[in-house]
Amino acid sequence: MRSLAVGVIGAGKMARAHIQAIRSLDYARVVALASRDRAKGTALCAEYDIPHWYDDYRRMLSEEQLDVVHDCAPNVLHFQINRDIMLSGRHVLSEKPLTCSARESEALVELARKHGVHTAVNFVYRHYPVPGQIRELVHSGALGEVWAIHGTYLQDWLADDQVYDWRVEASQAGPSRAIADIGSHWLDMAMFVLGQEIVEVCTDMATFIPMRPRPSLQSTHAVSGHGGRSNHGSAQTGSQAPERVQVDTEDYASMLLRFEHEARGCLTLSQVCHGWRSGLSFTVEGSRGSVAWSYEEPERLDIRMRNSEAWGRAPSPEAQHATGSQPMAASSSQYAQSAMIGSFYDSILDGQASRYADFEQGWRVDCVIEAAVESARSGGWVGIGSLSDKVLE
Repeated sequence: MRSLAVGVIGAGKMARAHIQAIRSLDYARVVALASRDRAKGTALCAEYDIPHWYDDYRRMLSEEQLDVVHDCAPNVLHFQINRDIMLSGRHVLSEKPLTCSARESEALVELARKHGVHTAVNFVYRHYPVPGQIRELVHSGALGEVWAIHGTYLQDWLADDQVYDWRVEASQAGPSRAIADIGSHWLDMAMFVLGQEIVEVCTDMATFIPMRPRPSLQSTHAVSGHGGRSNHGSAQTGSQAPERVQVDTEDYASMLLRFEHEARGCLTLSQVCHGWRSGLSFTVEGSRGSVAWSYEEPERLDIRMRNSEAWGRAPSPEAQHATGSQPMAASSSQYAQSAMIGSFYDSILDGQASRYADFEQGWRVDCVIEAAVESARSGGWVGIGSLSDKVLE
């Protein structure tokens, strides 16, 4: 197996998670990182022995010999960055959501087909062992006819009204936050597990904390611009008293869902729910029984039948070993991230089939997000539309 040279765009917490996962694979190495934030970018390079830092991702694409590039930039930059990566002939793994509009995501799907590059969206929860087992139970008919799926994704990291993050402003995050940022994971999981597309949504959204303090002088999140590369270095950006800004993305959303084969769904999302760090969970209801999974107990598979006791089942034997060279628990977030990236890289190197989400599946989720935002605005059900008279034919 040949090795892969990898570039990473961005220097935030997700860029760090990607770099750590790549390092667990013994056949890939991050050789360059691009970020306009010099202090963060050069610090990551020093910490993880990445040879080159760039303040312009386009120069990284033109100067480095790269096989794959990971896009970990803010949401509003995804379309342009992913487009430029594919136009350079590199394979691309993008953070979610794929873009801030279904039309942009559709254009990326078409571009990927035209240039024959491999694509992936970082829907990592597919790669925990138990959700894969639930998908097998659903598809085998063990639960009977699937009636419904319902669940939550709850967080509290924005419950403090003094906390600011670029995601609270639509100019950086796009028109949706809770649905696009965490709901996208759940929506992808639901369609993956059921094997059904979402065809209609009815959504309510709310912003409970309407104002937040934004530092007047802060590191820019953009990763385009002018400049060159550096091996290491630092810069002090300074600070001023924060200004109060209007929050124009949602803290909370509740969604009713209809699937293509008549299954129903219900989802509650919040990023201001005290006491929840990452409360993703779902339950599938069928005519013979129900099955549930929670991120808080990732190795537990709950199967429930009428008039019987609930019981748990451990992950399948093949899920007990880590992907790559570093041992880790199959229930850990690092395991799932490494498994996701490893499966994508395997498809590039060996053409192996895998369950990772590609750009087409990322586009499907973006169609649902866009319909959800419109539903919250109009106050009624909104259809997703035909999944693609243009792209899927």
